[in-house]
Amino acid sequence: MKNKPRNNHATEEDDSQLKELLHSWDIEPKIPPDFDRAVWQRISSRQDDVRGLGKWLEFVGEQMARPRVAVSIALAVLTLTAFAAQIHSQLASHHTLQRLGERYAVTIDPLAPNHLKAVSR
Repeated sequence: MKNKPRNNHATEEDDSQLKELLHSWDIEPKIPPDFDRAVWQRISSRQDDVRGLGKWLEFVGEQMARPRVAVSIALAVLTLTAFAAQIHSQLASHHTLQRLGERYAVTIDPLAPNHLKAVSR
């Protein structure tokens, strides 16, 4: 496909019309009067969020200085730790008893299913 020769006169008219249209198009952005203040408020609120953890830790530290609160928190942590340890030991004991039972079944019944024989090895 060959390009057809263009009429230079028509192209120049189109260019001049386009230039006039572009020059007439003037954009004036409207920035709210409190734009700067709003931006700085958003920045400071994000900084406050980061500082929030530090404030929380500071609050906990202050409360720990009070004997009643310190003892209460220490007892709560101790209770939760003991509860977690109890659950863990029950699970470990259950698994151990299950494995011992499977081994015992293999020693008594030589015709035990193959999956039990694999346990005893």
